[in-house]
Amino acid sequence: MAGKKLILAMTPFLLLIILGSIFVGTYYRETSLAHEQLAAMDQLEKFGSQKNPNGDYCHLVAVYATVNKREDAERLMSMLRELNISVSVYRGMERHLSMRGAMRLKEVKRLEHLSEENGWPVSYFNHSRECLLQISKLQRENRIIAEHIDSLSPESREVLLDIIEENERVIEETERDINEWAEIDIFVDAGRTYTPLDFHDLSSFLATWGVIFGGAFLAWWVLREGSTRKRPPHK
Repeated sequence: MAGKKLILAMTPFLLLIILGSIFVGTYYRETSLAHEQLAAMDQLEKFGSQKNPNGDYCHLVAVYATVNKREDAERLMSMLRELNISVSVYRGMERHLSMRGAMRLKEVKRLEHLSEENGWPVSYFNHSRECLLQISKLQRENRIIAEHIDSLSPESREVLLDIIEENERVIEETERDINEWAEIDIFVDAGRTYTPLDFHDLSSFLATWGVIFGGAFLAWWVLREGSTRKRPPHK
């Protein structure tokens, strides 16, 4: 009988230990996860090169990746190496970074497949129409200059010939981009982890249930003791 009373008396303390263990376990798990996520972001930041792709491309591929551990970062870097993609990295926030580079247009389907295998959504944007309009505009500009260049002074002709040469260079690069290259932008997020507010909410939640269970147990204990005292003694 004394042993049973001791167990009942220890119940509130056992409940307190259980609730405290839940909080400590959650805190340890989430802080470890946050540390691992930041280590993965540091790894990706060091992966970037200093070379930035120049100009605007006629095709754009956007990848949205979430990394929760260093293995996720390694998979992303491995994919870029496999596709021979060099990227520059900008880390504006501790848990977010962006990568920018150029890739072969023929590799877009393969990139989409590899990204989907890792659960990273991919969006593809084709701006070829705008590029073709730009080419047409530059070609028209060159034709107009060519029609009137002979009637101008040597100094003016020299300036306009430079314009024609620059336009032809841009046309050549744009035509190559339409058929061969795409810009790739990768937006990397470290994933969600607990914030101080989340830990506060968790502690409030556990404290509330502690009060509920503790109050219920205390009420049961008082009623039980009262019932025991009122019970007539055995003859």
